Parts: sequence; C-alpha cells; structure tokens
Amino acid sequence: MMFEHEIEEYERIRGTYLQKVADRMGQRQWMEYNEILFSAHSCAIEGNSFTVDDTRMLREQGMSMVPVGRSLLECTEMAENRQF
Repeated sequence: MMFEHEIEEYERIRGTYLQKVADRMGQRQWMEYNEILFSAHSCAIEGNSFTVDDTRMLREQGMSMVPVGRSLLECTEMAENRQF
C-alpha cells in the first residue's frame, strides 16, 4: 500500500494529540479553542500579525485590549473576523 508508513505515523501522532490535548477539554472548550485557532490563522493569511494568544486575549477582553505592537486596524479586523 502506498504511503502506509506515513499513514501509520499520522495516526500515531493524532492519537497522542487526542490523548494529551483534545480529550482533556470539554466540548465547549474544544470549540472555543478551534474557533480561536481558525480566526488567528485566517487573519494571518491576510497579513494580520495577531498571534493565537493575541486572538484569545481579544476574545476574552474585547476591544478594550490592543496587544503591544499591534495596530488598532489589526485589532478591529480580528474582532470583525471572529468566528465565535
């Protein structure tokens, strides 16, 4: 079978990830985690410099928080792009 070794390695890594990260979260926490990742990476593709942590902080604190070194424009773009 083609790529059999790679598929086995992927399944091993996926199992470890599920055990160490995903299975420890409740469903709501898992959804919030993925929404933050999606928003951060989606905006990064468009040139926004927000990190995943910046995105999480914006979600928790709203527009009252502008991370150091980030523009108000980036903050507004991120807030508008929120998938949550």
